[in-house]
Amino acid sequence: MSRMPWRTRALAAALDSRFVPSIETMTVEEIQRVRGRAFPQRAPVTWVLGRMPAGVMISTTWAPMRAGDRRQVRVYRPTARGPLPVIVYFHGGGFVLGSPSQCDPLCAHLAAEIGALVVSVDYRLAPEHPAPAGINDCIDAVRWLGQSASELGGDPGRMAVCGDSA
Repeated sequence: MSRMPWRTRALAAALDSRFVPSIETMTVEEIQRVRGRAFPQRAPVTWVLGRMPAGVMISTTWAPMRAGDRRQVRVYRPTARGPLPVIVYFHGGGFVLGSPSQCDPLCAHLAAEIGALVVSVDYRLAPEHPAPAGINDCIDAVRWLGQSASELGGDPGRMAVCGDSA
């Protein structure tokens, strides 16, 4: 039987230590405070999440949604020339926690290593926006990218969807 890599063990230990309390016991204000946390770009966090790769440019734009509003998306552009494959990334947090900026190291790493345009969606979160609001935002963002990827330098014919718990 193989052992889990040490970085994975470290992340699991941090999660098991109740670094973030259960959302079942948190108030809306506590949930919002946790969402706003930025991960420091130093050890031991970088041991698990990695460092931001050089050469990846991060920008923001807005995606239209079905209700007529718009949601912000973060775009990670590698140094590779386009049209680039497109990765739509949905941050974790069970549709309650998390944010695109908390996934900067991972999304930038995907962009750099794959040579893809990575688009991370800032979908609506519960409890302020009950289900299926966040899921609808994710669906709408994928549809928008299917139509608009070329305007961002991406190839809509080469699109993948990924993320953590979402």
